[in-house]
Amino acid sequence: MKLKGKAIKTKYWLPGEDIYTYLLYIADRIAKDGDIIVISEKALAVAQKRLIDESKIKPSLFSIIMTFILMRIFWAYILGPLCRFKLKTINFLRKYPIKEGAVHKQICIKIAGPLQALKHYSEGGIDLT
Repeated sequence: MKLKGKAIKTKYWLPGEDIYTYLLYIADRIAKDGDIIVISEKALAVAQKRLIDESKIKPSLFSIIMTFILMRIFWAYILGPLCRFKLKTINFLRKYPIKEGAVHKQICIKIAGPLQALKHYSEGGIDLT
């Protein structure tokens, strides 16, 4: 079986927008029988109003300490080089913003669980934009 991808540009989806009707309209015009349609989870989350205002979250002491140890030490000095991260990424991790990062980790722990919060990127599918 050979698969071929094709990116389709759509308009930007706003929170609360009726994306299902829009997707059916697009699929009806472009897709054929047997086609697989993949949708960006970020775009879908926005349309479904699954948004969190991180400025209203107060991080716990645990998430602050965890963010510092995980991001600025563990990922920046141990796992980053071991995983052959680019120097640009390692330098970013060494300067990782503790307050904002701790808020993000706090949300991740609550929604996706502590294991997902150990990652240095898109923890539990929770993205920053």
